[in-house]
Amino acid sequence: MREMATSDPSLLQKIVDILWKRLPGRVLDVGCGFGKVGFLTREYLDVYLHRNYHKGEWTTIVDGVEVWPDFITDVHRHLYDSVHIGDATKVMPGLGRYDVIFILDVIEHLSKEDGRRLLDLARKHGRHVVVSTPASHIDQGAILGNPHECHVSDWTAEELGGTVEVVGPLLVAEIDGVSSGAVHLITEGHPGWALRHLTMDIADFLRRNGRNVAPPYDWANGDDIAKVKALSQEDPSSRFYVSTAPAAEIIHRSWGIPREHMYFLLHSVDDILEFRKRFLGEEPPTLVERAEFLASVGSIERDDVLIDAFSRYAAVGYLSLEQGDLLRRIGVDGAFHVPQYVDVDRFKFADRESRSGPLVVGAALTTVSHPVRKGVTLLSEIVGMIRKRDDMVFDPRAIRGPMGARGLPYDAMPGYLDGIDVMLCTASSEGGPLPPLQAAACGVPTVSTRCGHMPEFVACGHTGFLVEPDADSFMERLDTLASDRGLLARMGRNARSNIDGSWTIDANGHRWIDMLEGLR
Repeated sequence: MREMATSDPSLLQKIVDILWKRLPGRVLDVGCGFGKVGFLTREYLDVYLHRNYHKGEWTTIVDGVEVWPDFITDVHRHLYDSVHIGDATKVMPGLGRYDVIFILDVIEHLSKEDGRRLLDLARKHGRHVVVSTPASHIDQGAILGNPHECHVSDWTAEELGGTVEVVGPLLVAEIDGVSSGAVHLITEGHPGWALRHLTMDIADFLRRNGRNVAPPYDWANGDDIAKVKALSQEDPSSRFYVSTAPAAEIIHRSWGIPREHMYFLLHSVDDILEFRKRFLGEEPPTLVERAEFLASVGSIERDDVLIDAFSRYAAVGYLSLEQGDLLRRIGVDGAFHVPQYVDVDRFKFADRESRSGPLVVGAALTTVSHPVRKGVTLLSEIVGMIRKRDDMVFDPRAIRGPMGARGLPYDAMPGYLDGIDVMLCTASSEGGPLPPLQAAACGVPTVSTRCGHMPEFVACGHTGFLVEPDADSFMERLDTLASDRGLLARMGRNARSNIDGSWTIDANGHRWIDMLEGLR
């Protein structure tokens, strides 16, 4: 005889109330057990509300996930459209979107890590999520031979998130999914910085693809800050995209925006360190601490603080596969690969076939805030060697700091790139970087270290060169390009073709939609 565990009857009215309020077209029941969500959905939506008495007439989609196959009976097969057998954290990424996801008396059977992963997945796949769990500790072992019935974790209202109430002996949380309401973009950086322009491009792309995106807000503008705070309080379904991880934590602490309402991108590897420190309420890292962190990245391991911190946010994106690998080693699952892109209408191609004279070498970076990871010492050595040559010159105008001047604003970069022949990237660690992509769009190949997304972007010998982080390796490749203008021109054309095929907003914009709507 098949038997199964059940749950407290105080949930029944709550389930019905939510069904009546939400009138969902698609319902997912995680841990369906006896099948009460299936029963109540069919009775009160399909039969009572829609007057569809026969199964062939039912219009509501009701799916279930159950880890213990012996619980599934002919009743389930009649009431549910599909019942997926397996661990919900592994099953749910392959499912679509639902109007309501019920997770009733499930997460206490999971570790905290798996429970947080399940809640994160539910927010990403559901417009509205309902979670119940015991309000106080209950000892429970295996029931009826089912080891998954053991209680292994206790949960607080704060850990559940959303709106929480006590229903009988249970905590019941109602949590908005990440795709509900409008998406509000919050811009950072000084006027003229690339980050602001890229945010405007993202907003335009999302609107062109039918998404409800409000005009971007400036986080340095007092009026905009007041508007964002009011939006968060008045419309709990509003969601906010913030450009960087540390900024998201600052906005949460300073403006009171709930973490679960925000998305962000990791722009550099050491952003992870600053994000961790700000999450713990500590001061931002010093340059020495950043350098020490970057030196230890190769041996970094699981970090429970970061696992918890990242799980609090609606979604997290990263720019390069290097960052994605680092997040996985830390133990962070479910982040989104969102590559950078270039505005190809602004950064226009110019063929270098007919150019003559010295090889003009350029670089675009700041030497002030992150000198170690930007490879400033290496760049200085290369520039010194170039200045001793008659067949090469270095243009420092796009460098912000002692090696250059004030740097160049975003709008001035196309003109700068049109005047150089080769771009250098000497960084030891990057999220991107963006300037080599902009250079490629203009027909300028890059000689670079293997940092950030450069191994993904540069086809060595075809669109540029990847070299070891020493001046002689860079100079060897610059010698090659200075002596073979035909190769330089071919590389420039190949670089632009690579941009057109894989690095535009239209090519990568769907990754933004996936992140903002929580779809993997």
